[in-house]
Amino acid sequence: MTLSGFLEEGPEPQLRLRLRSDSTQLASWGHLIRPLSFYGVRGSSIWDILVAKNLAVADAWSIRGQLAVSGAEFRHKESGRKIDRIEGTVSFLGKQALVENASFMLGSSRVALAAKIADVAQPTASYQLRSSELNLMDLPTFPAKPNRIKNVT
Repeated sequence: MTLSGFLEEGPEPQLRLRLRSDSTQLASWGHLIRPLSFYGVRGSSIWDILVAKNLAVADAWSIRGQLAVSGAEFRHKESGRKIDRIEGTVSFLGKQALVENASFMLGSSRVALAAKIADVAQPTASYQLRSSELNLMDLPTFPAKPNRIKNVT
């Protein structure tokens, strides 16, 4: 990963940092970014992000750019269940972030994801999950007979 940037002094001091990587293995970042209940982080990512901060104003910051993830996998520590074949792009638009063209496998079910995070500093998301066929056995709360639901949103 390449990190570059500058600090500009003066009446409106500015900090700008650019993070860029053509391809980075998520396993090397896993200990920094993964939720504590997961292990076995795999996959790759491409970063091109610009972080800007006006140091004279408390909340004057911005993140712009994209993070693309492919072939990612996370395994839950307690259950051993995994979410794999994660593909998608996170676009950073100032303080907002959009998850676009994302999908993952949950057992035998392919799930598509779209999300909007209004403020990255307070990461609460509005999201939509879709699946053309959802196998209820893939969900931890449905340990019943194999059943499938088609066209789930």
